[in-house]
Amino acid sequence: GSIPNHRLLKNLQLQDNYLSNDGDNEGLSINALGETSLKPAPYALQFDGTNEYVECGDINAIEGVAAISIGLWVYFDVLGVAHDLVTKGQYATSGSSWVVSVDSNNRIQFSIGASPYGWIAPGFAVKTWYHFIATYSNATDDIDFYLNGTALSEPLTAETGFGDIDVPATTKTVKIGSSYSSNYFQGRIRDVALWDVALDAAAVTALYNSGDSIDLSADSGDYDNSGDLVAYWKMDEGTGTS
Repeated sequence: GSIPNHRLLKNLQLQDNYLSNDGDNEGLSINALGETSLKPAPYALQFDGTNEYVECGDINAIEGVAAISIGLWVYFDVLGVAHDLVTKGQYATSGSSWVVSVDSNNRIQFSIGASPYGWIAPGFAVKTWYHFIATYSNATDDIDFYLNGTALSEPLTAETGFGDIDVPATTKTVKIGSSYSSNYFQGRIRDVALWDVALDAAAVTALYNSGDSIDLSADSGDYDNSGDLVAYWKMDEGTGTS
């Protein structure tokens, strides 16, 4: 089937398929970054940390699956506060599907339902672009984190003995920049992607591409998972009003 693209907030159309129905997020913007030091691309979604997020709908293709990967480029305007990045529920909470977030101790977190979950503190800095991917597989009972194309050391985790768990089904919607706990993100996000496999280290390194984003809908080098891509929001059109 076709890969969902994205639509942002009250008819600010970027591509198609998804539209936030929240009427209070009128400040969200797509900004031309301009500075050559800012990667991965000329455009990104900027969030003010107050009430802005993108609601992407209930994507059923990433529920009930045995593996999942979530990837994005992220740029923090502030640290030391909780940020929800890409979510389908609340972190480590029953009735949720999965969550990628950062806590007030600047630890990146990833959870599948209430458990397993994991976290690690990679030493984030503000005003810097990071490429992050989290993967989970019930075949290996494992959560893995990758930052800028490199596997992080084994995350601190409550995954021991959790057993053979698929990604839970839920009616909660996918959100970018917030979750059902309303920890609004402050900074910039682009190239959000969901796969129904656990990407391997070679594929993740190819996606990072030495700091330059690539088109995830086409195979390139060691990245041969375009057929496993379930959803992809590039945030790259750069025009529109909300």
